[in-house]
Amino acid sequence: MGIVSNVIILSRTKMSGDKICVGGYCLLHNRYVRLLSDRAQALHAKEPYQIGEVYELKYSPRYSYQIDPPHVEDIAVYEKKYLKTIGQNDFLNKVATPLSIGPLHIQNLFESTLKWKNDKGYLLKSAIPSSSVVIARLSHNLEKKQFEDSFSYVDNSASFPKKYAVKYIGEMSFSKDIVLPAGTPIRFSLARWWSGNGNYLDNQGNPEERSYLQ
Repeated sequence: MGIVSNVIILSRTKMSGDKICVGGYCLLHNRYVRLLSDRAQALHAKEPYQIGEVYELKYSPRYSYQIDPPHVEDIAVYEKKYLKTIGQNDFLNKVATPLSIGPLHIQNLFESTLKWKNDKGYLLKSAIPSSSVVIARLSHNLEKKQFEDSFSYVDNSASFPKKYAVKYIGEMSFSKDIVLPAGTPIRFSLARWWSGNGNYLDNQGNPEERSYLQ
């Protein structure tokens, strides 16, 4: 049977090889979704989805036994029909801003479940938030130098400055330094669980899986 609903495309990001990850928002059920193929596999870069587009999709949520929280947004898309594209200002004012939470500090994303090491935020399976996607307005700027792969913020409020960095995986490239001012709606997500090829260890030296902020 499947669900038929209009879905707004919120993100299109790069994965390994020619694979992409496409995130959206289902207007029927008011929930974030992550679009997969009709066999619930990663999408190829040839897929047409672009940020701000609205599609009528026929889809089914991924089988519960395939869901690995917090990545609960996965859907298998069987049919798609392009409807329209929302302009940038309307996208921000009618979609991104109303959906966003905050303002908050980057360390408090995902229900304050993130750990931080070497400036990077990640999740452990000991504390899992309700989803792997959020649009948030931060209480501080995020900055990206032209040749860096991350946006970052240096918090000088404590005795020692602390840097928070989040990897940028969007398809758009930047030819100059970028500053995202405090209050800007930003979509954050958590990467799939990864063991770092066995290099991620807990305090007892045992292997652990992490889900990194991006």
